[in-house]
Amino acid sequence: MRRIRLLEVGVSVTTRAEAAAEMLRWVEDSTPHYVVVANVHLLVEAQRDARLRDVLNHTGMTVPDGMPLVWLARRAGADGTERVVGVELMEAV
Repeated sequence: MRRIRLLEVGVSVTTRAEAAAEMLRWVEDSTPHYVVVANVHLLVEAQRDARLRDVLNHTGMTVPDGMPLVWLARRAGADGTERVVGVELMEAV
């Protein structure tokens, strides 16, 4: 899945439906991955904490849960990015 760098973190360019489909593929393939549902606060904290930033940059997906991240992503050219609310993502899966 394509990522765009926002505040030094690779955020997945995705929609809720695409993220859910990817997670289901991982389940079918029995390949474990971390999924992080990120907001601006988490990315700001990652600016201060290199270990947290490293974790976020090595997830299977770091999805944008918050419109500020979506707006930043779209402004950077990732037009297909949508807000992926964690609860809604889990319901979709």
